[in-house]
Amino acid sequence: MNAASIFAPTLRLLRCATQACNSRTSPENGRNHDFPEIMHSETILMAIDFIAGGLAFASKNNRSIALGIAVLSFLFNVVWTGSFYALSMVIPSEVATVRLRNHTMSYTVAWCQITAVITTFAVPQITSAGAGNLGPKAYLVFGGCMACILTFTFFMIPESKGLTFPQIDETYEKGIPAWRWNSERAYLKKVEEEKGLSKE
Repeated sequence: MNAASIFAPTLRLLRCATQACNSRTSPENGRNHDFPEIMHSETILMAIDFIAGGLAFASKNNRSIALGIAVLSFLFNVVWTGSFYALSMVIPSEVATVRLRNHTMSYTVAWCQITAVITTFAVPQITSAGAGNLGPKAYLVFGGCMACILTFTFFMIPESKGLTFPQIDETYEKGIPAWRWNSERAYLKKVEEEKGLSKE
């Protein structure tokens, strides 16, 4: 019995469990936790990639290290399914108001499909013996990609916690950068309160 036959059913069960637990990222309560959770999950995924890639240099004649890399690859899938993947379905609907939602979701779905196609063709080319021959060392490449994604998330994905859709519209109209949304939260609430008073 090889490692794949042992871990594959376990991975399927863990994926089902993590998807079942993802009710905490539903639209009703996800707005309170999305940004910290996605930053944490991306950091964990990046660490798994770099650890697995580092171990690959010592795995050639060491069965235990090779098994460790296999475990890390399954762990990566579980963390990805339970956090990054689930949140990628929720966040586009939270950072875009009604007037922006069609464009945001179209852009999100298009990039999901494009990156899926690129990954499908690129991974065999960099890992297989007849091509790039990196094998599990390719995890270092993936870790570098996660570092880029982590940086992009910090600077480009806004934290929408506690903001109403009118406040989000106001933020976009003012051209406030995503990383400054937290510092502008009090100002936006004050503006909305003043608008409400003026209508009365």
